[in-house]
Amino acid sequence: MNPMHRMEQLVAELNTYNYHYYTLDDPQISDKEYDVLYDELVALEQTSGLVLPDSPTQRVGGEILKGFTPHRHLAPLWSLDKAQNMEQLRAWNARVVKLVND
Repeated sequence: MNPMHRMEQLVAELNTYNYHYYTLDDPQISDKEYDVLYDELVALEQTSGLVLPDSPTQRVGGEILKGFTPHRHLAPLWSLDKAQNMEQLRAWNARVVKLVND
């Protein structure tokens, strides 16, 4: 399959999943399934050097829902970086410990 065509498919699919997840509060797939598709898109973008303007890799979240007030975190949130196994979890933990100690 043409890499650009696959990127277009992934962007459309992931944007639909984002809309259901963030705006409708009605997830259509698991986080793990989403991550597989997202990681495929990231790899294609890196390989091709192209990023489509509506790519979900260029933003976090979706449409802001009514009824929520803006919130600014006082300290950075430390994500698990999508750790999928013990080795990745240990690497994440080492980064957090280093940040705390620094």
